[in-house]
Amino acid sequence: MTNSRAKGAAVEREFCAMVATHLGVSCQRNLEQSRSGGHDITGLDGWAPEIKARAEQPPRGALLNMWAQTLEQANAIKARPVLAVKVNRKGWTFYIDAAELRPDIWQPCKSWVAIEPE
Repeated sequence: MTNSRAKGAAVEREFCAMVATHLGVSCQRNLEQSRSGGHDITGLDGWAPEIKARAEQPPRGALLNMWAQTLEQANAIKARPVLAVKVNRKGWTFYIDAAELRPDIWQPCKSWVAIEPE
């Protein structure tokens, strides 16, 4: 358990550093996430990020479970969901609600869009 917590904390810090570097936005780990069941990162106004670290690309069933958790946590605080998955040797993949990109054709929280590394 300790190793998975340390791995999760490290990837959350990496995510925050990446956001600061590329977006110029300061965010931080939500230290109450385990106790309150909330999203992983605070400071991104209107967004509720859920951060996952994986050794390999997760199968679709695991992604669906992760996305369901992300939606539940985002809906609880009326924020937009974003799932960020870090896979060893592949990098980050971000999943966002498809309605964020095309609200005219997608219903909110019904489909996701994956933004993957090249």
